[in-house]
This record gives sequence, structure tokens and C-alpha cells, in this order.
Amino acid sequence: MNKKLFTTLPIAAFLIFQNINVSAQTKQNVYHNTDGSVSMITFKNGTPKNSIINSKGNSTNLNKLLNISNDIELRLRKTEAGFQNFVTEYYDTYYNGYKIDGGEYRVNYKANDIISISGRTFSVENLNSNQNVISEQEAFNKALNNVNAKTYAWEEKSNNISFDIKKPKGELVYLPIQQSEDKYALILSYKFDVYALVPLSRDYIFIDAATGLLLKKSPIIKHAEGRINLHNDKKSESKELKNTSYLDTGNAETRYSGTREIQAELDPKKEGFYRLFDTSRGIEIITLNLNGLADTSNLTEFNDNDNNWTAAEFKNTNKDDVALDAHWGVTKTYDYFKQTFNRDSYDNKKAPLYSFIHYSKNYDNAYWSGSAMVYGDGDGVETDPLTALDITAHELGHAITQETAGLDYERESGALNEAFSDIWSATVKHKFAPEKQAFILGSEIFIKGGDYLRSMSDPKSRENPDTYKGEYWFKSSVDDGCLVPNSNTNDGCGVHYNSGVLNHWFYILVMGKNATNDLGNAYNVTGIGFEDAEKIVYRLETAYLSPKSDYKNTRDFGIQAAIDLFGADSPQAIATQNSFYAVGLGGKYLAVADTKVPSTPANLVANNTTGNATTLTWDVATDENGIWGYIIMQDDKEVGRTPNATFRLNNLKPLTSYKFDVIAYDNYNNQSSKSNSANITTTNLAAPCDVSSGFINYFSISNVKLNTINNPSISVKGYDDFSYLNTELTAGQSYNLDITPSILTGYSSVKLSYAVFLDNDNNGVFNATKRLANVTAAGSNVLSIPITIPETVTTDQPLRLRIIQMYNPNNTNITGCAQFVYGEVEDYSVTVKANLATDNLTSKSVKIYPNPVNDILNVELLNNKEFKFEIINTAGSVVKLGTSKKTINVTSLGVGVYILKITQDGTETVQKFIKK
Repeated sequence: MNKKLFTTLPIAAFLIFQNINVSAQTKQNVYHNTDGSVSMITFKNGTPKNSIINSKGNSTNLNKLLNISNDIELRLRKTEAGFQNFVTEYYDTYYNGYKIDGGEYRVNYKANDIISISGRTFSVENLNSNQNVISEQEAFNKALNNVNAKTYAWEEKSNNISFDIKKPKGELVYLPIQQSEDKYALILSYKFDVYALVPLSRDYIFIDAATGLLLKKSPIIKHAEGRINLHNDKKSESKELKNTSYLDTGNAETRYSGTREIQAELDPKKEGFYRLFDTSRGIEIITLNLNGLADTSNLTEFNDNDNNWTAAEFKNTNKDDVALDAHWGVTKTYDYFKQTFNRDSYDNKKAPLYSFIHYSKNYDNAYWSGSAMVYGDGDGVETDPLTALDITAHELGHAITQETAGLDYERESGALNEAFSDIWSATVKHKFAPEKQAFILGSEIFIKGGDYLRSMSDPKSRENPDTYKGEYWFKSSVDDGCLVPNSNTNDGCGVHYNSGVLNHWFYILVMGKNATNDLGNAYNVTGIGFEDAEKIVYRLETAYLSPKSDYKNTRDFGIQAAIDLFGADSPQAIATQNSFYAVGLGGKYLAVADTKVPSTPANLVANNTTGNATTLTWDVATDENGIWGYIIMQDDKEVGRTPNATFRLNNLKPLTSYKFDVIAYDNYNNQSSKSNSANITTTNLAAPCDVSSGFINYFSISNVKLNTINNPSISVKGYDDFSYLNTELTAGQSYNLDITPSILTGYSSVKLSYAVFLDNDNNGVFNATKRLANVTAAGSNVLSIPITIPETVTTDQPLRLRIIQMYNPNNTNITGCAQFVYGEVEDYSVTVKANLATDNLTSKSVKIYPNPVNDILNVELLNNKEFKFEIINTAGSVVKLGTSKKTINVTSLGVGVYILKITQDGTETVQKFIKK
């Protein structure tokens, strides 16, 4: 099995920290991810930045501080000045010269003082840095085969504006793929930005650089609605602009926001007419008409002859008045970020802001395309065009996230991505349209009224959760069953659904609330209002979060963001912490420290014990402020931590006695007394050789049947030790081993190799001589593999049976200690009994006759040498033994069936005969 990164670090609770000495002058608090890796370090006030990182961004000290391998290189990508004189440095992580996709850190400081470091990277242990890779062109062809579009963006040319998309180039990166909530593994992959127009999609597509297997599609296109997922166009170059004399202030009768003031430009190509171009803010804000097409080949401008854009002119059958909503909404969203945070466009570098109106036909969504908002006209039955203020702000919110946190659009990070866009939608409405419902998204686009997309005040009204992993929580991790994110089938493992938790956190932070959440925790939060809450959110998103951040990270980082801005123990920091507590994340703020210990875990038992493993289970402990996890003690030493009430221990020794105890700890690191002890003695089943079982996200085993074993082997681990499941087999006999594969949709044609090994001498090693079967098959149908148990096998004790499922495109020989990427390994055990009635020969050089026999049994061996013999009756008793070269006198035997066992030079042959 792959080893975890940072095994020397304990898993920490949300508020748990430990002190680390960087130098004699400073110390800081350290927070951890669930895998034990460092998620954040906060520094004592007055710590000089250059004591951690020098002016050239040298990260040598960072590796040591973050306890990451020196093989990982941190490269400074950019430095961005934030509001209130904060500065953030963005670091990417590299291994073997290749970027670790999503492995990023943020370093925050003010003046010369360092404040914090946050982020994460991933284990590079067991990575093969010398593997052969396929060509970029081959990988690109495989990427296109998986998209299978009719038209791609780089094949079209815009008639109106320089908005051309270039054919994508592949970038070699290490892709982290989730194996469990606390484990990622890396695969060297080609990453392509593939933008398809018909049908519409734009994804980062990752292709395994060694095998060409499709690994992941990460949506670039992102939507306001949760019905489908979309996002990103090529970024146009930012430009420094000056106000032009051709700009005039006009009035626009918008569809959703009444009459609003806008800036429009005299059209240089159409004398006497204005167009929806605004350069008054020093950037380009441009609104154009797609005319019902799905590409930019026929873009046109919206024009008006007096800069008084009236409903009489534009509330027409084409619903052109919605262009006025988009134009006004984008300028107000720009104004919000500029006025509130001094952020100059989404990239903070004056990037132009394009809005494309009337996308396609009956398109019931809107999306962000990297440098453009693209709006559909709705379905015309339930929805009107999606250009309302909250949707324009939502889409530009995705742009902010793209340039700052870069949150991956899947699982919990994707839910955070969506929530931040909803939060910015609420804040923009609050500032520029306070008459609107700030905490309701999308209510204005519904034709009949009374409907909406999402509610931040009551997420459950749209079946979104308001508590972390509470009611309506959508499966988001491998552990709870979402193996591979897919925007079409599982909402990217809950991207839109689970955004409700952070949405509700923001609502409570702003407005306050007194209630009890789904975890049974009562809370009473005093709101701090929009103006303070939005500052905390902006600092959280731009200075702390990184692509793989999750809800627990967000909780830790959010509290620190509030402390940065308002100070520890400030009303704002207290409200931030208590709002997270209200949505089920961490402990609440306590003016007086919690020193009460949790209840003692009860009824600890050990079961499913093998030669090297056992499973502990116990009753859940309780605490008035919540249990964070459990410490596993083996012979009075800590060997692991878990948030669950069960734990599988491996790496034990055969025929060895152990004592186990469990200690509960709460959100403030108070520890309970030890549980009752569970005492075991492992079996004599040898510990197996290590196996790298790779990823089960695409291919796995869902059931195994062998004799009396019938195991539904649903797992997320890639390797499972089921050797506590045993069945009795007979030497020399053949059996059918039935394996039911589980294959991800779209991979049913991929051929997989299956191998079965028996550790016939119980030494834990699986070499080629112990392989019972090796077959290749595709699909999810039950695979029935015939296996024959060797006669020369250790009998009457458990032996490990190993089953390997492997994606093996080069059809290389499979060994039982294989290192591979895709598939699953499962171990069982069998107890072999000697077969005293087999007709099968281990050597065809022996012949006996006559059979049946009356008195003299002739035995012919080709080598004509002396042999030892034993005659065994049906009760298993030896009734005659001796040595001979040719004949055996059986006159004295009674009538019946007997077994003749012949031994010569260490080789045994068993035959059956009948005495007349």
C-alpha cells in the first residue's frame, strides 16, 4: 500500500495547534489537514518575513517549516497587494520539474511582518520519476476522442473582435486524485484546455502520460444554475485605457432592474448611434449580441440613436432589453470590487469584461468564459434570459475565484467555488440594488414568479444542506461513494448542492441567527452586517484558500482572516467562528476555555484479526462541544487518529499479542480517559509483501465468490485485507473463482488483467510460481476464473489468497507484489486439506495394475528405482507401509477402496486402487 505523507504529524482538530520553534525569537500556531499535513501556520506578531523567506522568494525554509520533502520545489508565481496594505505571495509546488496540479501555498504579510502560510501539497513518495511517457500528440488525440465534438473553438474566427482560441498545448503535470478524504495520490498526466463549441463544453482534460487513459475532466465553464456545469474562454490582454470623449451617460430601461444609468460610446462605425461600450473606468466593458448562435462568428453590436435605451425600443420579441441588464450589472460588479477592495477587474490587472447576449437557442443558463459572461435566453416557458444582476455578479465571482483561490470545480472545493459566487451576488445586490432580495439567487428570471435557484437564508428550501454533512448533503468524497466527479451525472460530487453550507454561513455571519443545526448543536450568533462580513470573505478567498481547500480548511482560514482584519477576540472574529459552528464546522467561541473532557469511549472490541491486521470498533463518545476524533493506542503508544468509531490496524506481526485502547478528544483538544482494553493475538498467517494498489476510481472489484466465501467487497481503499474470511479447499481440486468487476461508465471496453495467487508455503511472498491464474477481460460481467489448488501445498493452516485486478495495457506479467496504478487488490485466506482420494498424478511416470487387485499389485516406475509406499484406508489410517521396486503384496487387506502413496526423492504420487 502507498504510504501517507507526513506520518510523523498528528491529525489536528479545527482549533488544535502546536508550537513549533522557527528560531529563538518566534513561534507560531500550526493547523493540519486530515492526513496530518500542514494546512496553515500563523506567526507571532512582529515576526520578520525575511526570517522565513528571503526577498527573492527562496523557499528552502518553507520546506522545513511545512515538513514537506526537499524533493518538492516551491516556486513563487505572483505577488498581489491586497486591500488594507496586506500582501499575498502565491507559490506553486513542483516535483521532478513538473507542477503538482493544485499543490499551492499562500504566504501573507503586511509591511515586513509575516502573518501566515496556508495551502497544501501532496505526497511524492513511491512516484516513478523515470517512467516512459507517450507523445503530446498521442495524448491530445485521446483527449479529443473523449470529447468527440463536432466543432472546436480554435477552428472558428470571430468577425468582430480578437477573441480567437488557440489550439491547446499539453502541459505535463502531476494530477492528485482523491483516494479517500485523507489521501490523494499523484499521476503524471498531460493537461489540455479543450474548448468545444458543438456540443458546448470546456474542460481541463487530463490524460495519463504513461498509458493514455482518460483520468479527469475538470470543468472550466461554470454556471449560475445547478442543472449543468460550464465556464472559461481565452483571456484577452488587459489594456490601460483613458476616458474618451465619445462616451456619454445614458439611461437604460432594463428588464429586471428598472431604469439605470449607464455609460455608452458613440459607435465609430455607425454615425449617430451609441453602442454598449464603456471605457470610463479605465477598462473595457463591452456587451455584444451573439444572435442566437453558439460561437462568435457573427457578433453584432447593440445600438441606440440617442443613448436613451427605452423599453419601447428594446423590450422586443428578441428581448434585447436584457443586454441592458448585463451591461449595467457588469459595470456595477466591477464597481463593487473596485470600490470595496480596490480590485481592478477580476485579474486585478484591468482585464476587459465582455458580455455575450442571446447565446444559442432556448439555452437555460449563463456561464463565465475566462474573459466573458455568456448568457442564454432561458427556455421561454419557465425562464427568461439569465442576465439579472445577481447572475452577472455570480459569473464574475467565478472569475475572481479563478484568479485567486483557483478552487477546483469538484467535491468540496467546487462547492466553495459556487458559494463564493453566490456570496458576491448577495453583496453586489446589497450595495447597488438594496430593494432586491440579497440572499435569494435567480428569482427574477422565472417568468411566472415565486421561484428561485438557491436561498442563502434557507438552503433546504431547494434541498441544499445548511449544515456540513447534514440533511441534503450530497455525496462528495470517495469515502461516501462519489468515486469520480462528473458534472452531468453527480454535479461534480455536489458542487451546486453543497454550496448551501457556506452560503448559510455567510447569511448567519451577516444577519445573525438563533437556532439548532442538523447535528443538534444550538447556536446564537449576533450578525456583523455586510460591510465587515464581505471583507472577511474577500480576505479568506484571495489570501488563504487554494485549489484543493475543503470546508474544514475554510473554517480555519476564515477565522484567521477575521483575526487579521479585526483582531483576536473581536466581535467579528467571534461571529465568524460561531457562524461556522452554526453550520456544523468546528467548535464555537468560548470566552472561558473548555476544560471538560469528553466521555470515555466504551465497548472497544477487536475483530477480523489476521496475521498482520485487526479492526477496532467502539461506541461513539460524547462532548458538549463536539467530538473531533479518536486517538488509537497500541500497547500504550499512539499509532493513529481517526474521526470515525472504527479503525483498521495493519503492520502487526503474526502470532503476537497486543493491547489496544482508544481516547476521544474534542474540538478544543480535551482528551477522555482510556477506553476498555481490547487484547488480541494475531494468527500465524504471514504478513504479505507490499502492493501498490493505485486507484479504484475507474476499475474495482465489487464481489468475490469462492466456495463458501461470498463477499460484497465495496471499498474505497484500492487494497483490502479480507484474509479473516476463510474457506476450506482440497489439494488437487479445481474451483471457480467468481469476480464481479465495477467499471466506471465509459470504460467498459477497457481490457483488464486479473491474477490469482496462493501463498502455498505461508511466507508472505507472491512470486510467479504461486500464480494460479492470469486472464484478461473487459466489462462488468461476472468473471468466472478456474483455479486448481496444487497438491504440494501446506495443509491444515490458513494461507493467503491474493486477487489482483489491474489495468495492464502492455500485457506484462503480473506479480503478486505488483506496483501498478489502476485497479484493486484483495486478500482472502483458504485452508487446504490433503486429498486422499485424488486420481490426479503429480508424475505420469507411475503405473499400477491390476486394478481391482486380488493379491499382488504391480507398480512400474520409469526410472525403475526403489520407492517408499503407504497404503491408506478410507478412514485415513495407514494399514501397510514399506519399500519396494516393483510389487506390493496386498493379500492381507480386506475388500474395499485404498489410497497408495508413493514417495521417491522427495516427490509424492497418490493413486487409488480397489481390493477384491
